[in-house]
Amino acid sequence: MEVAISNRINDLMEQRGLSKLEFAQALDKRPSEVTKWLSGQHNFTIRTISLLSSFFGESIIEVSHGSIPYEPYEPKPLVAAEP
Repeated sequence: MEVAISNRINDLMEQRGLSKLEFAQALDKRPSEVTKWLSGQHNFTIRTISLLSSFFGESIIEVSHGSIPYEPYEPKPLVAAEP
């Protein structure tokens, strides 16, 4: 997953003609942090993914159900414990 996110960030940077330094400055981040993001080894937080999505105005990740069947959540009724 991390490599896919890194590739997506790199693609979006290239589309906009942003260097690592320009990108880091625009996000008020250190260039070394951007280098980590682009390495494919960084464990992204939801906050960082949200920041990047806002910056680019595009999704950074796509959530797919793949081969896992979707089953709506149905809460189970609460059962009182026996005394």
